[in-house]
Amino acid sequence: NNVKSYDLISETAAYLESLEREIDYMNMNIAIQLFTTLAEYCQGPCAENQFALIRTKLCESVNFIIKQDFKKTCSPREDAELKGVAMTCMLSLLE
Repeated sequence: NNVKSYDLISETAAYLESLEREIDYMNMNIAIQLFTTLAEYCQGPCAENQFALIRTKLCESVNFIIKQDFKKTCSPREDAELKGVAMTCMLSLLE
């Protein structure tokens, strides 16, 4: 048997954490997609995935991103979209 299990939830959250301080016009879409993916992991709701995300540094990443002004490096629309999907991701933890 070559069955191997991967924790995609923690890996996705870790990728977001490593990207959070480097977000600019070149990777804004990646950050938006990461938050969208994390929110999708929790839909259902899926308590197991919600608990897995709570054990990551997602809340710290969201807090950091919400406080940033990305309008210096990205469009106001992208800034608003990133912050919107970050909040949607947080709300998905409460379903």
